[in-house]
Amino acid sequence: MHRHDGGYSFKGVTPDGKVGNAHLEEAKELAIVTAALQTLSDGCNFMGPCTFCKQETELMPMEEGGICNDCVE
Repeated sequence: MHRHDGGYSFKGVTPDGKVGNAHLEEAKELAIVTAALQTLSDGCNFMGPCTFCKQETELMPMEEGGICNDCVE
């Protein structure tokens, strides 16, 4: 949980590697719930090794190839 000028951000990771992010929500509780709902949705990001650079990092949704944001560019 981080506090910013515009609100709170939260990043949650489940034991199986699903990642949920919430950015600049007005309340702490809203940031947590938004991140939790994102981890339950289809197409959320995962933690794991990138298929290109092999770094253990946050990956794009698996249906997009399991690569990190750095290798996408």
